[in-house]
Amino acid sequence: MKGKSYFSRNKILVRLGFGDYAAYLRTPLWKRIRASVLMRDRETCALCQRKATTVHHLNYGEPVLLGKNLAQLVSLCHGCHERLEFAPDGNKRMMRSMIREWRRAQPKRPRQPPQKKRRLRIRDYWNVVSAFKEEQGSHLRSIM
Repeated sequence: MKGKSYFSRNKILVRLGFGDYAAYLRTPLWKRIRASVLMRDRETCALCQRKATTVHHLNYGEPVLLGKNLAQLVSLCHGCHERLEFAPDGNKRMMRSMIREWRRAQPKRPRQPPQKKRRLRIRDYWNVVSAFKEEQGSHLRSIM
């Protein structure tokens, strides 16, 4: 399960040349990634809309760790980040539990009714064809 656990994250980081996660967080690479995500999200927490101070990984795959997939990174305020990272008893959550909590914490968006597709009527089709023929005919007349 590449990118789905802390163990696989650490294996990927070692393979990429970082000693551990703490060393990765001190690199200029992470600082650039973090700044990009905070700028993209306008320093607004994805959950509560307060000022974001933390960037949270939703996935630890190699593209995410290298900054090639910023969609798996979200800006959070300190409180929301703590709520996602730690269970109420203070223990660090497992990745699966964290993802479940993230989905539960997402603000509910009202469902939009599906857009009714407009069918192209024969009359519309002939109007387009006629306009095209007229345009082509006038172009041919100007050449001759």
